[in-house]
Amino acid sequence: MNTAEMWIKAQIDGKIYECIDGDMAYSKDMGLVDKDNFTEPWCVDAWELEKQHGLDSLMNCEWQEMNNVMTIEEAELKFGI
Repeated sequence: MNTAEMWIKAQIDGKIYECIDGDMAYSKDMGLVDKDNFTEPWCVDAWELEKQHGLDSLMNCEWQEMNNVMTIEEAELKFGI
């Protein structure tokens, strides 16, 4: 799905979606974040080479529902709990 479709779905279902070709994720609660650690906000400025076309690149991303299943131990280690 494209970015607009993903955004609408995320507002309704509250799930996390990941950009297939990039390293970002989005959810209604977190906003746009790095999909590996969920703590670093992702901003359009991240496309430094794109300059004023960063938003265009974001809108052209393809998204899918993120299915990161991990054990409690893995989650505690990953998120420092």
